[in-house]
Amino acid sequence: MKKLLLALGFFISISVNAAESVILMIGDGMGVGHVACRGKQGGFLATQTPAAMVSTSNSEGEITNSPPAATAFSCGIKTRNGYAGVDRNGVPCPMMISRMARDAGYTVVIATNDSPIGGTPTPFFARSVNRYDAGDLRAQFEATNIRVISNEAGFGSSAMARFPNRARPARVEFGTQKICMRGRRPFFVMVEEAAIDWTSHDGDFANTMRHMADFETAVQSAIAFVKANHNITLIVVGDHETGGLSPETCEFGSFGSHPNASGANPNSSRFNHTGADVPLYAYGSKASLFQSATPIENDEVGRRIRSILFP
Repeated sequence: MKKLLLALGFFISISVNAAESVILMIGDGMGVGHVACRGKQGGFLATQTPAAMVSTSNSEGEITNSPPAATAFSCGIKTRNGYAGVDRNGVPCPMMISRMARDAGYTVVIATNDSPIGGTPTPFFARSVNRYDAGDLRAQFEATNIRVISNEAGFGSSAMARFPNRARPARVEFGTQKICMRGRRPFFVMVEEAAIDWTSHDGDFANTMRHMADFETAVQSAIAFVKANHNITLIVVGDHETGGLSPETCEFGSFGSHPNASGANPNSSRFNHTGADVPLYAYGSKASLFQSATPIENDEVGRRIRSILFP
């Protein structure tokens, strides 16, 4: 089992720049049932009111897998299953928020406890019609100059070296790794807890809840940072629901999830992704942009994030 996302802590020693910054935290596979069942164990997110529910279908109206779900957030467009950072016709996304932020001089950090070329981090730096083309994705990773950290030992040493050891940085702690950020620069940070999805595919309730608890610890740390500073918006959201986890019985497979139900993950041993809407929580400077009494589409979430960074 890969190392868990233990905590996300933000510490800052100088004033945050007046420009807006965004922290996007993605609980991979996290649906209403995951939040509710963790709440029965004293979890944090169940005490919070979602700003909105998010519809997660891909460009073809199908149950999504992770790359198009993340592309909706990173590019503000829907695309096909297996596509990353491109539209449904394979045209590269011209307005990827992480690349735009990098080019504008923002600090950009992508952090995951998956592989850096996993389904969720990939659309934040790469453009591909085959998210399983590891050689191409690794080449794009090395060329992109976007800071990516992961729990894949030995991968991306050149990128890891891009994190300077500064005396007075803003600091993001992801597991045992510390990312230094220049405190005077605005930033875009994406953090993924991938193991909620993995354990939900396996129908492993105990470990799913353990990863939910880890994610909630990170979320609470991020909320505290946002409350202590200005011009930062935090978005916490699932990319899709995995496992059909019932919020009432806390049993997997209670709706729309059985092996290969959608083709979203043909390697799933037990439970698959579902088409259920997922909760979105928003805090900080521009949280009101995400308030909606009716579900919003996942690509609209991406466009609203982009509007914060680039009004």
